[in-house]
Amino acid sequence: MERLTLVVSTRNRAQFLSRFLTYYASAAFSHPIVISDASDPEPFDAIGSVIRRYRERLNVTHLAQPGASFNDCIARGLEHVRTPYCMYAADDDFYVPETMDLCMDFLDRHPAYRVAHGLCLMFGLDSGRAHGRFQWMVHYEYADIEDDTGAGRFGRFMSHWFATGNSIHRTEDIRDGYARTIEFGLGNWFGELLTTCIPVIRGKVKRLDKLYKLCQAHPGQDSVLAAQEPFERYSTPRWREESDGVRRCLAEELARQDGLSIREGDEIAKKYLWWVVRRHLTHEWDRLYAPQRFNGFRARAREKLRRMLGRLKTGHRLFSFIPPSAVELSLNDLARPTCVYHNDFLPVYRAVTNPTNVT
Repeated sequence: MERLTLVVSTRNRAQFLSRFLTYYASAAFSHPIVISDASDPEPFDAIGSVIRRYRERLNVTHLAQPGASFNDCIARGLEHVRTPYCMYAADDDFYVPETMDLCMDFLDRHPAYRVAHGLCLMFGLDSGRAHGRFQWMVHYEYADIEDDTGAGRFGRFMSHWFATGNSIHRTEDIRDGYARTIEFGLGNWFGELLTTCIPVIRGKVKRLDKLYKLCQAHPGQDSVLAAQEPFERYSTPRWREESDGVRRCLAEELARQDGLSIREGDEIAKKYLWWVVRRHLTHEWDRLYAPQRFNGFRARAREKLRRMLGRLKTGHRLFSFIPPSAVELSLNDLARPTCVYHNDFLPVYRAVTNPTNVT
């Protein structure tokens, strides 16, 4: 029986989709893949051509969503999910099939857990495009969240937030999250916040000690918050409207999970939404008005962690919540057959360094 569906949102990125599908075809990936495609007509046709090339090797559904937002694309893709587990798969990331199966096996055995993932590596290419030479690679923060209450898990997650959208989820959780996102008309930032918090409130999160994901960073890539001046963002009517909707939804989830009143749930939701805003404003103030302190702190933190991790071979297990730039890895180590990540890294290396024709 099919257990997992990958839902992919893409727009005008035929080269990345070609790389993505080449990787999974080479791995004999058997789970359904739903591609919700917001591309313009010409790239859409190119992506369709790539998909037809792999029709006999992959189970792919291609949905036309011209000009649709990311949230609309994912919500539409989720309508086609018929499996107990699903995940949002970015078109420029790689997920290790064996670890995905292990995550589902874990969730099958542990009903108190709602999310599972493994270790994550982030990399950059010299070209900044779909194909090129690896320039750098670092660990990205994935972690366990195993508090016994929804409020405890929510507080821990919001205090040390990391992107769980690409983790393995129970389908009803991620579907509910995107349904509420569409209902409240949320943008990308609040949408990601809500869809990642709902599963965490409902159950625990497990990180397996297996390589799960390799994600590509791009030049100039920035968060939605960082792309907008703080006063402009926090003083808009839309910010208030979206934050009220998210807060109400989180309050209801917390009340339902922990047997609280809506007022008690609202106080918890408000506390940690304020925490996120405070952290962002402090970060932006230092960046804009105290750049020496801002840059000096980052440099000292990175250097301290590198020294510590240089003495601890298992250091990445000891630091669950570290900046993505803190732990640098040697690509030469990954290339060695004795490296614990080697067998999982090699198919990614081939997909990235061997360009494919999208026509």
